[in-house]
Order: sequence, then C-alpha cells, then structure tokens
Amino acid sequence: KKLKIKLLISFITYYLFKLSSFFLILFPRKILIIFGKFFGKILYIFSKKSRNIAKINIRIAFPDLSIKESEKLLIETFKHYGVVTFEFLRQKFTNYNKINISIDKNTEKILLDDSPLIIMAGHFGNWEMFLPIISKYRKISAIVRKQSNIGGDKFISENRLFKNVNLIYNNTNFKNMLDPLLNNQALLILNDQKPKKRGDVIKFFNKDSLFPKGSGHFYLKSKAKIVFGFCILNSDYSYNFKLKPIKVNIDLNLKSDIINDINMKYVKLLEDEIKKYPNQYCWFYKKWDKRYYK
Repeated sequence: KKLKIKLLISFITYYLFKLSSFFLILFPRKILIIFGKFFGKILYIFSKKSRNIAKINIRIAFPDLSIKESEKLLIETFKHYGVVTFEFLRQKFTNYNKINISIDKNTEKILLDDSPLIIMAGHFGNWEMFLPIISKYRKISAIVRKQSNIGGDKFISENRLFKNVNLIYNNTNFKNMLDPLLNNQALLILNDQKPKKRGDVIKFFNKDSLFPKGSGHFYLKSKAKIVFGFCILNSDYSYNFKLKPIKVNIDLNLKSDIINDINMKYVKLLEDEIKKYPNQYCWFYKKWDKRYYK
C-alpha cells in the first residue's frame, strides 16, 4: 500500500511539473521572470526552515550588514532562486539564441579545447544554464543527486538532457564518474554542498566548512584541466557565463595536499564571486558547523 501511494505521488509530481512547464511556455521570458520573483517571495513567506538557514548563513558570511540590509539580501536571494526555478521549469523549450549569453574569448577557448576538463561550479548564479551552454561546444557529463521522488527525478533529468549531455548519479561508482574524463570529455561538479562523509576543511567566509574531495581525485586520475565556472544573471536578464582556470600546484608531493590545494583555490574563487553577487548564491544549505544552526 505504501509503495502504491509513493508511486501515485511520484506520478502526480511528474505531471504537475510537466503541466507547469507547458504553461510557462505561453509567456514571454520577461513575464516569466516576474512570475519567478513573485514565486520567490511566496517561498520566503512560507519556507520557514529555508528562510532560517539562509538568514543564519548570511549573518555568518556578512557579519557587518545591518539587520535591514541582511533582510533585504535574504528576500533578494529568494527572488533570484524563484527566477532560476522558473527558467529551469521550461528549460527544454527555451530558444537560447534569443537570450543574450556573454562568453569571453578565454572561456570560449577553454570550451573549444577537446582535452579532458573538470568544471567545478556551485549553486550560484544560474547553475542549470551550464549544460545547455556547454553542450553546444563539446560533450559533457554532470554528476547529479538522485531525487527521492521518482517523478520529480524523472522531470529534472529530462530537463537537463540535451545533445552531448550525460547525467551521472553521485551514488554510482568512481569509475563511471571518471570515464568522461578518460574519453576527453568535460565533467561538471557542483562542489559547494557539504559532503555526507569525509571532506576537506576549508575556510569559507572565515569559518571552517567541509567541501567534497571528488574533483581532486578526478584530477589525480586524469590530469585533466580544472576550471571554476559560473553563470551570472544580469540586471537586464542577460547572462554572463565564465570559466576561470584553477592552476594546480604540481610541486606538492602528497595526494591529500594536491586535493586540498584544488579545493582552497576553488573556494577562494567562489567566495570572490559571491561577494560581488551575494543574492545569487543559494544560501539554503547548512554550510558550516551544526552549532550555528541551533
């Protein structure tokens, strides 16, 4: 009986998402963004748990902000998340030629190189834009989390699949994750969520935070180039997509030191960009020690 109920919920979830996606196609993108901001405000009002976590995270990251400034940033964060959500809901039907996406020459050069590439990103800007953008240049695999709701997982996976795109669940074996790099493809990793098991302790906004070691292990096995990537939503609703090289210190002898060095450089780049666009970071995850969230 429980299984039947679970399957029914999954079935309803999938088709509700599909219905929402088809509905949003009917509106111009500017209207979609207005809807997204309104949806973000609704989330701000009713998502008490996420609101409280984000409020604590913003206080930790920006202790000098006044209460009024902190609250304003919190609301803007929810509004941005709403826009990202609505952009994603109709992602499969978006004509990307009609969206102004700025890509600098250095980023384009990296994308046109056919050597293996590790792309370290975060839940910042519009992270869902990576796959439709990069897939126009080269084959890319993305490591993703499997959703507990089967219907929700199916919809999200379908929305992320484009030509040249492959999805790899993060609970699969290491070899499957490494294969794209051994075949001169790109591998996308969102590296900012706290790992469930062991991770690297790195200073993130001057507080110790855990970061996954996977990217470093992939580098050690493949010697692929590593870059930090982000996709910023501008005030005119255009996007700025950029990749910044991460130079690995090859003089380090210990594997653990190399992995730590990669993570430290990634975190520094991520933090620098967050400081420029703090409302575009997804502050809804517990990034620091659990004592901060009591």
